[in-house]
Amino acid sequence: MSKTCIQLQDIDSDLGCTDNTGGIVKVAAFYHDDVQTWPTDPTNPTDLAAAGTLEGDLVLKGGKKASLIILPQNKGSFAITEQGEMGGMSHQYELNLFQNGITREMLGLMGATKNAKMGFVVVDSNGQMYLMGDKDTGAMRDKGDGATTGTARTDLRSGSIKFIYPVNNPRVYDGDFDSLLKAAPTE
Repeated sequence: MSKTCIQLQDIDSDLGCTDNTGGIVKVAAFYHDDVQTWPTDPTNPTDLAAAGTLEGDLVLKGGKKASLIILPQNKGSFAITEQGEMGGMSHQYELNLFQNGITREMLGLMGATKNAKMGFVVVDSNGQMYLMGDKDTGAMRDKGDGATTGTARTDLRSGSIKFIYPVNNPRVYDGDFDSLLKAAPTE
């Protein structure tokens, strides 16, 4: 017996005059417990674009705000990978944050997030956003490169942190990024 979950449609790979540059430029970071309301998966999407977009806004609890992480140019990455086997496929978001130098802030972030359930809104170079986290599951640290002083004087001192978030279906987030960077009103 065959069931159509969503009607397929034509997809044109010609981007026309739109941008298609790689990389990520900024990330809003917050603790999973600081979220009041999470966006939801689409209900009864009528086309593929709707099926690939979360519904609703991410709202933080009163007095809470996200921290802004600005990444160095051409550093840091976001990827959507596939996992599982046929009949049990899902996806995983992977966020790699990179910082030039070994700053106290980067070391503090490493310590603060090593076992914490996190949330992130990742903005790519084209302005598209991805939400890592939902009402049940947060992004967690995965083994990354850590921090290094390098060995030669010409080596780059740097620190990096990797986070992963399992998700059934990848989707974009269309909410208000800037509102996350301001403390939510208290009641």
